[in-house]
Amino acid sequence: RIRQLKSSDGLPAGGVTVVVMPGRYERTAPFTLAGDDAGSDVSPIVYRSWPEGTVTICGSRTVTAWQPVTDPEVLDRLDTSARGKVYQADLRSLGVTTYGDLLHDAAWEAQWRHHQDDNQGEATLGDALAAQRHVKRTGKPVEPRLELFFEGRPMPLSRWPNEGFTHIDKALGETSFAVRGLPGRREGVFSCVDDRVKRWVNEKDALVRGYWFRDWVVQTHRIESIDPEQRIITLAKPYHNSRGYRDGMWFFGLNLLCEIDSPGEWMIDREKGLLYFWPPNPLESGRAEVSVADGLFRLTDTSHVTVRGFHFEAARGTAVRIRQSNTCRVVGCAIRNVTNYGVTILDGKDCVVAGCDITGTGGGGVFMAGGDRQKLIPSGHAVENCHIHHFARWDRTYRPGILMTGVGLKASHNLLHHAPHSAIVYGGPLHRFDHNEIHNVCQESHDCGAIYGGRSWCMRGDLFLHNYLHHICGKDGGPCNGIYLDDANSGATIRGNVFHQVWRPVFVGGGRDTLVENNIFIDCPQAFHLDARYAPGNWAAQYGDPRIEKARETGVLNGVRFSEPPYS
Repeated sequence: RIRQLKSSDGLPAGGVTVVVMPGRYERTAPFTLAGDDAGSDVSPIVYRSWPEGTVTICGSRTVTAWQPVTDPEVLDRLDTSARGKVYQADLRSLGVTTYGDLLHDAAWEAQWRHHQDDNQGEATLGDALAAQRHVKRTGKPVEPRLELFFEGRPMPLSRWPNEGFTHIDKALGETSFAVRGLPGRREGVFSCVDDRVKRWVNEKDALVRGYWFRDWVVQTHRIESIDPEQRIITLAKPYHNSRGYRDGMWFFGLNLLCEIDSPGEWMIDREKGLLYFWPPNPLESGRAEVSVADGLFRLTDTSHVTVRGFHFEAARGTAVRIRQSNTCRVVGCAIRNVTNYGVTILDGKDCVVAGCDITGTGGGGVFMAGGDRQKLIPSGHAVENCHIHHFARWDRTYRPGILMTGVGLKASHNLLHHAPHSAIVYGGPLHRFDHNEIHNVCQESHDCGAIYGGRSWCMRGDLFLHNYLHHICGKDGGPCNGIYLDDANSGATIRGNVFHQVWRPVFVGGGRDTLVENNIFIDCPQAFHLDARYAPGNWAAQYGDPRIEKARETGVLNGVRFSEPPYS
C-alpha cells in the first residue's frame, strides 16, 4: 500500500504509520524493507505496535509433540539423574531440518584479525568479515545456530561443568613455543585434570569450548578422540592456530548427550533430527520453542523508517539489521533471546538505536559501522538510552554490548552490565562515549577492558565524558581495565568520569597525546597505567619506530594517508 501511495500521489506530508495490533507473530524469515519502502524527511514511515509493547515478533516454532525417552541406547547414555526426566521431540516433523553451526566462532576470527591487521576500520567488523573469510576458507556459508527456549528463557546446551570450567593439566602437542615468556604447544592435544572426560568417549559431535592460550579469546573445537585412561583429549583440526594451548587454561565440554544432567539442558541428535530436553518445569507450564528465522527485521538501502515499540525474540542471527540506510531508527523495542546481535547498523548515516532493552543475546547488543576514515566524515550513528545486559551467551569474547567502528559514532546514556568480556569495543576516530553506566563486565577474562579500543595510531579525537564505571574486575577477581586504550590508541580525552571499585580504571598502552583529567577514582587498586611499549628495547618496539619510519616512506599509516588532508 505504501508503494502504491508513492507511485501515485506520493506520501502525505507528515508520513505514514503502520500499526500492528496486539499479539504474537511467528515468522520463518525476516520482514524486509528496501529502497521502494523509504520515507523522506517530510514524510517518514513508522512501523509500530499498538499499544506499545503489546506485539511480539518471534522467529521460532513452538514444539509440542514431546515424548518420554524410551530408546534403551539413549537411556544408557544419559546420566542416571536424568533418566525418566528427559523428553524428546522430532524436529523434522516441524519442518526444521537445519540446526546451525556450533563450531564457527565469528567473534574469535574478528578478534584475531583485530590483533593482526593495521586496518582498524575493518578489524572489528566481526560478523560480516568473519563470515566472508569462513566462506572463502570452507566454501560453505555460516549457518546461524538453532537454540531452544522455554518459558521465555534460553536453555543451556548440554555441557560439563554446568557452571565454570575444568582445566588443562598438560599441553602435549609436539611443537613447543613461547609468547613473552608463556610456554605453549601448537597442536590441540592435552590432558585434563578431571576424570569426567572418560564419559565423553562415545559421544556424537562432542565439542569443547575454552580459553586455550590467552584469557581474552575463546574458541570451540570438535573432539577427535579421547584416551580415557590418560584423560587425554585430541582435538580435530584446525587447531587454535593463532596462539596454541598451554597448561592450566580453562574449558568445558559441550553438546554432550551424557551431560544432560540438570534441568534446562538439551542437545540435538543431528543425524536423527531428535531434540532431547530436560525441562526445568512441567512442559505444559510454558512454551517450548526453537529458533528458525535468520533475523526478524531487515532494512536495506532505505531511509527515514522507524521501528517502534515491538518485542523481538527467539531468532537465529540478529534481530534487526540495517544496512546502507539513512536516518532509520529502532526505538523503544525489547529484544531478547537471539543468537547474535540485537541490532546491527552497517554503512549509511544517522541511524539510531534509542530507548531499547536488549538482553539474553548470544552475541552482542548493538553493532555499528559507518563513516569515511579517509575523509574523516562522521557516520552519525548512535546508541542512546538503552539497557543492554546479560549478553554474549554464545560468543564469550569480543561480543560487547556496543561495538562501533568507523568515524563519528556515539554511545550515550546507556546502562550496560553482566557480561563475560567487554561492554564497549570500538575502532576509529572521532567517537563520543558519554553518560554511560557500566558494571559487572569482564567477568570471564583478564586482559580486557569495560571499554576497549586499540592497535591504531590514527584512533584520535575519541571522547570519554562523564561515564560511571563501577564494580569491575576480571575472572576470579583478577586484572582488567575500565577504559583500555590498547596498542598505540592515541589522542583520546578522558574527562569527568567516575570509577568505583574498578581493578584498573584507565590503561594507556603506548599511545600518544592522550589527556586524562578531572576524573574521580574511588576504592581502585591502581587509578592509572601508562607504558612505553613501543620504545626501543621494549617488547613492542618492532611495531613502533620501524612501522612509523615505513609510514614516512609510504605516506600511509594504519590505512590512512596521515600527511594529507584532512589528517594533516
